[in-house]
Amino acid sequence: MAFRIDDTNHATDDELSGRASEFVKKVMFDCHTKRATLDEKWLSYYRIYRTVFDIKYYNGSVEVYDPQLRKNVEFYVSRLKKALFPTDDLFEVEPASPDADEYAEVVSEHLKWQIEKKIKIKEKVSRFLRQLVMYGWSPVKCVWDREEREIFGLTKIEKVVKQYVYDEFGKKTLQPTGEVTVQWVEEEKKVPIRNNPTFDVCDVFDTYVYPATANSIDEAYGVLEVFRKPLDEIQRKEDEGIYENTASLTATTSEDLFEWKRVSRLAIDGMTAPTELPEIPYITLVEYWGWFNFGTDEKPKIQQAVITTDHAFNVIQLRRNPFYDQQKPYLAARMTEVQNEFYPDGLIAPLASLQYYINDLMAQTFDSLSYTLNPIIKYDPGRVVNLSTIAFAPGAMWALTDPSAAVLESPKDVSGFGFNAINQVKQIIEGYPGVANIPMTGRKAATHITAIQQEYSLPIMDLAENVEEQVFSPWLGMAYIRNQQFLSEEEIFLVTGKKGVKNWQTLSPEMLVGDFFFYWRGANQATNIHVRARQMMEWVNMMAPLAPMIQQSGWSVDWGLIGKRIWKEGLGLDGEDKLLQKAEFERSIDPQTENMLLSVGKYIPTSLQDNHEEHIQAHEPLASSGDEYARKAATRHLEEHQFKFQQQQQAMQQQMRTAQAGGSQDNMGGEAQPGEQELESVQPSGM
Repeated sequence: MAFRIDDTNHATDDELSGRASEFVKKVMFDCHTKRATLDEKWLSYYRIYRTVFDIKYYNGSVEVYDPQLRKNVEFYVSRLKKALFPTDDLFEVEPASPDADEYAEVVSEHLKWQIEKKIKIKEKVSRFLRQLVMYGWSPVKCVWDREEREIFGLTKIEKVVKQYVYDEFGKKTLQPTGEVTVQWVEEEKKVPIRNNPTFDVCDVFDTYVYPATANSIDEAYGVLEVFRKPLDEIQRKEDEGIYENTASLTATTSEDLFEWKRVSRLAIDGMTAPTELPEIPYITLVEYWGWFNFGTDEKPKIQQAVITTDHAFNVIQLRRNPFYDQQKPYLAARMTEVQNEFYPDGLIAPLASLQYYINDLMAQTFDSLSYTLNPIIKYDPGRVVNLSTIAFAPGAMWALTDPSAAVLESPKDVSGFGFNAINQVKQIIEGYPGVANIPMTGRKAATHITAIQQEYSLPIMDLAENVEEQVFSPWLGMAYIRNQQFLSEEEIFLVTGKKGVKNWQTLSPEMLVGDFFFYWRGANQATNIHVRARQMMEWVNMMAPLAPMIQQSGWSVDWGLIGKRIWKEGLGLDGEDKLLQKAEFERSIDPQTENMLLSVGKYIPTSLQDNHEEHIQAHEPLASSGDEYARKAATRHLEEHQFKFQQQQQAMQQQMRTAQAGGSQDNMGGEAQPGEQELESVQPSGM
């Protein structure tokens, strides 16, 4: 059974739970009151992301919302996700002592298996990153998640067949016959559905850090989280020994401080709060993780604790922090860090006013188009016979005494100025670090494009490295400690090796005794991909002209291996084994042996491995002096050697010219020359 630290729930202790209730109530009211203005700002950012009008300085007849900032948010999220998850090898496990080195590899493989198959971080990371970009911070929670479910299934029962045997004294004994019978039986089983650490993305609106002047969660006195759960789930947890006093909980929201935010966000999405059925009541819970005095004012005993109350601050859980590391189980990524301010700004905050301005410009511009497309009619009432005949319709006839009695006049079309202004504002937004489009106009060399991409990705890479340091590397350590504490059974899991070979590995609790350092390396690998790809391509361009000379010297270049490494390590892509299929090996035959076969009239194809110049010299005498059949076979074979030798010479000359042109280009300051590899301009995905 997993070891627990002082598992006593003090919720039934009236004196201690009373003090805990007052403590959480004071902290919660302080956090809720002081963050009210910030919550309103976040709601306005949420409206921008949902393209819901919030602030308008121009009210016209046309309402158009240009989702510029939403596009930038998604672009940022996409880039960050690619930077954090560039390949399958995302992290490193480094033993902290020599005795832990033995199990470092299996611990790493087990964590990788949990991340991919059990925790499924990649499915959750987009929500985590979207909060980070929109609001400037995003919290996650790492606890232990275990759920068992009763299911029906088949169980295999094997029985050894036995029969009675008489020994030499006539004594009868039951002996196995060596046969085994197999029987499948239907039965009810209790199986674990989840048994792993968590990567739970917390809602920024429902997570509070106390005090807000803390520089990090480690510095904070405590963290509060608000969430809603069905009453029956809470009562089931009382049966499991987690909660107490759940019989007194009610689903009333009359004292719920937090209901307004849920209702406001639903209203932004065009929905109303779902009607909660009396049969399925939901309870708002407040959970505090942080320091708490389990002693008295005279004899304080301040320890890390977890306190859970309902919306009316009735305590249902009060216990010491149950985890080995005695740390708050929260981590938070932040886009910016300012001294003594925990809550930062996200991408939307400095650009929100520009989004409102774009919306106003769009409305005015489209109004201008509407006025231009719908002309004004100026008419003289005294010269109009029938005013009702003035209408826009096919075949319409206007009853006028004089054709000049009605004149069509269109306002001046100034929509072009509006669209130009909109583009100018968008350029201001695109100038924000990390949001800028990568300029790809015209044709540019591949190495030039790689350098530009690297330069424009720097803000994203810096943020990705911060996220790794703030969340992903510490989370790996937390996940390992949770495994160390709660994984009480042996786990068998399937891993895929570097060459694609799958094998089964076993992790037992005894292997989780060592200390390790954990490093998330996604951003580092993503940066290395740009640099490595550029270096590889430069090396290939340098080696290609020298390949024939290397081959003539008796050496060969394995271009297939180089292509696979560029694909895998330089570009960070999978499927390198299918990229290049090795052709059947063509074995080179020495010219003397070929002459023996050609002399009897047997045709032999040339080989890629042949030294054509040497073969030509050896076959020329046979082509001119042999019998009729030998001459025909030798002449055909000789012509193939001569043709391929000429091709080889031409290729070498062309490559030498290319190499010289490349050297001239470097001397001229990197201007693109004919023959340099070029790529068409391509806009990055997500824009």
